[in-house]
Amino acid sequence: MATKKITVDGAGNFTVLATALSDSGTDDPSVLEISGDWTSRDIGTGATVADDNITIQTKVGDEARHAGFDNGGANYGLAPTSGHCLQIDNTGCTLDGLIIEIDHSTESSECVRCTSGADPLTVKNSIFFGGTPASQQDGVYFDNFAFTLHAENCYFLKCGRAGIHAQNYSGSASYTVNVNSCGFWDNGSITDLSGGVRVQAQGTGTKTVNIQNTWSCGNDGTATTDDYLEDLGVGEVVTWNISNSIDSDNSISG
Repeated sequence: MATKKITVDGAGNFTVLATALSDSGTDDPSVLEISGDWTSRDIGTGATVADDNITIQTKVGDEARHAGFDNGGANYGLAPTSGHCLQIDNTGCTLDGLIIEIDHSTESSECVRCTSGADPLTVKNSIFFGGTPASQQDGVYFDNFAFTLHAENCYFLKCGRAGIHAQNYSGSASYTVNVNSCGFWDNGSITDLSGGVRVQAQGTGTKTVNIQNTWSCGNDGTATTDDYLEDLGVGEVVTWNISNSIDSDNSISG
């Protein structure tokens, strides 16, 4: 395994993320490192993670961290003009320091869509942005399979349905969602039964959401939108552990 570089000027191994992830070379990378000044978004079709234990990170100096949403146009941003921005099919992926933007109004599109092989996923130091809010549009989405999500120091902004959406509409699936030091703003402006963090439990299985040191405000675009929302079947329960956090009614828990 190796580190391979994505640079806009061609000085690295690749110039766009989708090509780097689809490369069939024998020396598959464990780290895809994005660096340099990006004066425009990485557009086109979305990208798919199809290898285990890949870290995709931006490099700013010696740290993997975005430097803000725009930063004079220098930050890398993935913004396909169709489909999901990033689909994750394999286990152990880490996204670190990315800006991921849905730059089209297609229904049921996600910044990050996880399939059944993606458990677990870690996202940190990243921005998930519904640039063109649409129905059933989420920052991070997964459904109907056992899954653990770790989100740390991320912003989820203006996604049409939810910043994080854990959906279980049939069968059995157990979820653990860990959110630490994140922010949720203006999600759920399009779709009912939506919000900053949305958990649907129409099927069976244990659902646990752990939120700490986080703010969630302005996620109130419809009458049935809230900062944290659950959509439950008969007899189903979601366990919410929320501490040292603030939401739209100015209450602080913990």
